[in-house]
Amino acid sequence: MKNKGMLERALSILQRLGKEAAVPYHETKVSLQIKQILEEQNIEYFEDKYGNIIASYRNPARENSKPQIAFVSHMDHPGIEIISIGKSDLVGKMIGRTSDSIFTKPTPLIIHDSIGQTIKGKSLGRHSNSAETLQIMTIEDVIPILPAFAVFDLPEFILEDGKIRMRACDDLVGCAASLTILEHLAKENKPGNVQAIFTRAEEAGLVGARLIAHDELISKETIIISIETSKSIPGGEIGKGPIIRVGDAATTFSQQAESLLNLSKEHLKKREKDIQIQRQLMDGGVCEASAFILNGYSATGIAFPLAHYHNGLGESLIEPEFIDANDFMVGLDLLLETTSINIGDESDLFARLKSHPSELSEKLKRK
Repeated sequence: MKNKGMLERALSILQRLGKEAAVPYHETKVSLQIKQILEEQNIEYFEDKYGNIIASYRNPARENSKPQIAFVSHMDHPGIEIISIGKSDLVGKMIGRTSDSIFTKPTPLIIHDSIGQTIKGKSLGRHSNSAETLQIMTIEDVIPILPAFAVFDLPEFILEDGKIRMRACDDLVGCAASLTILEHLAKENKPGNVQAIFTRAEEAGLVGARLIAHDELISKETIIISIETSKSIPGGEIGKGPIIRVGDAATTFSQQAESLLNLSKEHLKKREKDIQIQRQLMDGGVCEASAFILNGYSATGIAFPLAHYHNGLGESLIEPEFIDANDFMVGLDLLLETTSINIGDESDLFARLKSHPSELSEKLKRK
């Protein structure tokens, strides 16, 4: 990485965001931190009527020479919405998928309520016969006040042995990456017109992204780059670099948008030939790029390979998620590089594939 300070700042932001808890529809604490960071760096932003945040960096003197890009990440993570409070227990609804052990094994939780109380609790298994509801008890002699939600009682942020372990890598890693890139552009007075979108309720069905795309709050000329963590699979593995994501379980992403990432990769490899960047279809789920594509945008994505996706979806225990710190570092380089690419530029490979092979065509004729 050219700028070690950028990595240190990104880790600092990620640690700061990790201290805040959020589940779909209850993102206030993360949202407040993001807005505070933007204000500290004098980066302009606005909130739409749904609570999504749209931040912008513009260099008016030079912005037209560069592509318009919007980095998209989400503020929420799978968790539990408390839907009723009884005398002896609570009932919660699981939003987003996690390990099925949440319905069968006691799981430590932290409950956050509307008056700022933080209460230790645990799930006691499935409530009644409902597929999504849980019986929950508080360990402390405190009754939460609705609205309230619960998150898993897991480490907020640990950087150890080259791994970043968190309760919610997904998608605070994407939020931290977006914030870091905007800050760096602003501090260095770089050219460009770059936005960062922080969405709500992604884990409930890409809700925030769908609303932004449908309402066209972002210009259709903008190239959308979804920044996600995604379950590690063969060809998209932890420790082998960030992944240029060619699609998800719903759609194939836009070639025009992906070419921006491919050209950025080519530039980075010319400067550092051993740098690792993967390219893969990550079809374990649907990400926000699809919401934009299906509403007429050009969109692509990068993913950081993730262990214990959704704290253990398909696994027997609920555990912290983790990514590789070097994957994160290279991903920051890749994202930053996209902000300096002209839209009309092509990679060497694309230029070669598009060109007419005149000499070789003559050889074919002779055969």
